[in-house]
Amino acid sequence: QLSTYGAMGHSKENIEKWTVESEGASNHACIRAGLFESASSRGIKLLLRKTSKNLDNLKDPLLRSYFENTPSSEGIKKFEEGIFAEEKETYGDCRTDKEDLLRAHLELFKSDNPVFINVCGKKVWPSKEPLLLKQYI
Repeated sequence: QLSTYGAMGHSKENIEKWTVESEGASNHACIRAGLFESASSRGIKLLLRKTSKNLDNLKDPLLRSYFENTPSSEGIKKFEEGIFAEEKETYGDCRTDKEDLLRAHLELFKSDNPVFINVCGKKVWPSKEPLLLKQYI
């Protein structure tokens, strides 16, 4: 999934750092969600479709493999299925929907001093450690 975020990965990392910083009187909390349909995910897919018109633009070999010798619409489907497979393997579930996001918010409100509430499909769990880019690059 890291290859899909591009520069946004740095924004996500800054959110992680902000969440765990303890400056000031307020505690911070963050909900991390698996892939779900949103304006952001639609924008990423639209940008990816445009970028994939010239395969030289896709430097990541896995990402490139989704679009080689196939229409971009089919490449997007392969891309999403790849993310779902990774989420299923890593977290045990996938295909997060609005009800799952609602359950994550309810868990956040019920929790005592939450840091991160994670949701991936039907699975919701708390964690305290930030996910930083250096762990994945």
